[in-house]
Amino acid sequence: MKILCLLIGAAAPPAAQVYVSPSGRDSNPGTAARPVATLERARAMVRSMTPAATADITVYLAGGVYRLAEPLVLDARDSGADNHRVIYTALPRAQPLISGGVQVTGWKLSDASRNLWSAPAPPQLQNTRQLYIDGVRARRTQGRLPVELNQTETGYTASQPAMASWRNPGDIEFVYTGGNAVWSEGSVGLGSWTEPRCPMASIHGAEIQMAQPCWSNSTRHVMLPEWKRTANLVGPRSVGRHPAYIEAAPVRRPTRMRWRA
Repeated sequence: MKILCLLIGAAAPPAAQVYVSPSGRDSNPGTAARPVATLERARAMVRSMTPAATADITVYLAGGVYRLAEPLVLDARDSGADNHRVIYTALPRAQPLISGGVQVTGWKLSDASRNLWSAPAPPQLQNTRQLYIDGVRARRTQGRLPVELNQTETGYTASQPAMASWRNPGDIEFVYTGGNAVWSEGSVGLGSWTEPRCPMASIHGAEIQMAQPCWSNSTRHVMLPEWKRTANLVGPRSVGRHPAYIEAAPVRRPTRMRWRA
């Protein structure tokens, strides 16, 4: 008599995968042959799979740029559990790039003699100090003020109205480098620990009005009864002094590649 023994082992449950590619479609099922296009769609698919998952869920990113209009938020719904993990990873040899940057297109040569190029700013691009060209951050235009300044309650009075013709004064920032860092002197403060920046609000002739609340926060001192000295809200009150330089202002002929809004 022959006795047959059948050994049945517990097979590991199949792992789940979601494939993403910038060239995919969010209406696709997220397979290797038909990937979805966005990380948001991949996240939604993972969330629907997580409650019943018994094996790892892996999101594979193909090479390319994944542009985000807002931060990609991952919370407890996107986490694994005791019986599985959630993994976001690149496909072998792929180099995906997740970017919150906004593409600026429509560049035209505005002034050939200065090699000056311009492009319309996208509506969602606001208050940025960063512009990347071919992956390298470009520096904003930077220079010294063409006038002398005297501080007022709301800003400065210039020695001459040379800046009155500048466009978009709200985009121009005054930059103040650190002071003497004598912490025991309220008029000096922790200057070298700071680099305050304040934008202009408007220019009328020789009168320069600085933007609020930056100006007041950076020029006023506060004193509480239990304190033995004044304290600066921002910086060493150096914002009232002459700025070290200005940024995003017109520059006649920059020596290097510069940009401004």
